Amino acid sequence: LILRTTFICGFPGETEEDFNELAEFIKEIRFDRLGCFPYSQEEDTPAAEFPNQIDEAEKIRRADVLMEQQMHIMQEISDGYLGTTMEILVDGYDDSIGMYYGRSYADSPDVDGSVLFTAADPVEIGSFVWVKITECIGCDLTAGKAGVLRHAQMILVIGLVYKSLFTDYLPVVIYKDVTHNGIHPSF
Repeated sequence: LILRTTFICGFPGETEEDFNELAEFIKEIRFDRLGCFPYSQEEDTPAAEFPNQIDEAEKIRRADVLMEQQMHIMQEISDGYLGTTMEILVDGYDDSIGMYYGRSYADSPDVDGSVLFTAADPVEIGSFVWVKITECIGCDLTAGKAGVLRHAQMILVIGLVYKSLFTDYLPVVIYKDVTHNGIHPSF
């Protein structure tokens, strides 16, 4: 489960106490992915006419404080991936660094960081590969050589799993990678 959200800082009437409460909330929840931007006073919107508009520099400062705080959280989360194996959707190849890049189930395209990796053989864009995470640089992860998932290597088992937090069943696909003899549930 990946918890992600976006916040606006400096909405009219936001007090320093409100901002501090939000900062503490973010520290406590530890979102996996978080975006924050300063409120923008848009013409012809009700909020543009609200009293207690926040100074532009203060809005930017608040957003910067939250994003810096989140970068520390994301670094700790990313460090937890070191040494783990992760399934990656291949998004492309960067000629300038000689590496493929992709994203995990946790990452949105063009928003979140990337997983950078090499491959012994060419990898098709849009395919899935397994990589072992070897380094964390900011929001980007670096991995060793990719292991490509091929259809002939997979056995699919489709069933239902009871989720105790809820009172219903959730569909699940459990697939076994015959090559690596690993079982990987996908909710």
